[in-house]
Amino acid sequence: MSRLWPRLPDAAAERRYDELERLSVAELSRRAAIHDPAQIYAATGGVRATDQEIEILRDAVVEVARAYGFPDDVQAPVTFDRLLAPQMVDLMGIVPAEAANRQVWSFLSLVVAPDVTRWRFPGSNRERWIASDTTRHMFSRLWWQAYLLVEVRGGVQDTTLMDSLAESDLNQLLERTTLGGSRPLVRQLARSVVGCSHPVGRRELMRESAIRVRRRMAFIDHLALDDVQLELEVSQVVAAAADALMARENTSEDATTGSLPLLSVSEIIRVQCGAEIGAPKKFGESLWVYAGRSDVQCPNCEAALEVCRQGAERPEGYDDRPWAVVCPTCNRVSRLRELGDATRDALRLWAHVQPKPRL
Repeated sequence: MSRLWPRLPDAAAERRYDELERLSVAELSRRAAIHDPAQIYAATGGVRATDQEIEILRDAVVEVARAYGFPDDVQAPVTFDRLLAPQMVDLMGIVPAEAANRQVWSFLSLVVAPDVTRWRFPGSNRERWIASDTTRHMFSRLWWQAYLLVEVRGGVQDTTLMDSLAESDLNQLLERTTLGGSRPLVRQLARSVVGCSHPVGRRELMRESAIRVRRRMAFIDHLALDDVQLELEVSQVVAAAADALMARENTSEDATTGSLPLLSVSEIIRVQCGAEIGAPKKFGESLWVYAGRSDVQCPNCEAALEVCRQGAERPEGYDDRPWAVVCPTCNRVSRLRELGDATRDALRLWAHVQPKPRL
């Protein structure tokens, strides 16, 4: 029978977050618990999780975290996420209806493992603690990733499909809730994109395919399709998306080369990354140019960093234009000097050797 986990009501979650927000990892470890005076349970739907089951989950989370640097700086955060995700599904024993309740996840991050939450996300992003958005919460996003993409074969969890996807791919699948609500559809879309042989970027293909699938939901009920029909439907959509991307690329290559368009950072992010990220005021309303997608990974999520430079391109010599470094996955825009030494050096090297972008 499925388990019912303690829930931390929103008001209690807000109070506890305010208490914990400024504490260190070591201090939070001392505050970790398996009970909270404000916790509640669902009235029906399963059996309440025991104290032992909550302790086992806590021990498993900490054990995986220790393998990646806990309680010191996090190492390979995405690898940590991928290893912990299937264990969350296995150890919690909950059904999607229980996993859809935000208060369950607030209890885990604020009561059971606040130290690991702080270690994995050292900033002050409330969404990682209070599950206002289950696709961005510390633990709920991992449970849903594993539930939707990890297959069980002969009693053994197969993480091949989930491991083949980058963080940006997972975001396209799971943050679009109309897709994430159907496990067969998510799995088939992931398989079709991973298996696509067209010479197009994975990230662009996933985004374009997800948009096209959502459009077709207006007149196709994917839940009514059997496995063969679903595979045919989604494969055709992905192939069409790949053809469209290749056509756009060819059109761009045929265009006359000239100076790059100057836009605001927010406009560049929307056009180039397909994301709505409000650039902080420090970037002002001055005009920027898109410098390209770098081969440098975000130190937090390992997604490729996008780069904008302020003003028109320098014709020759040292380029001292200000930087705007964008991580669409983390929804963050930073100045170059705000990044770590290793990331700054790698971006400068990339800017030095990369070819000039085209219109």
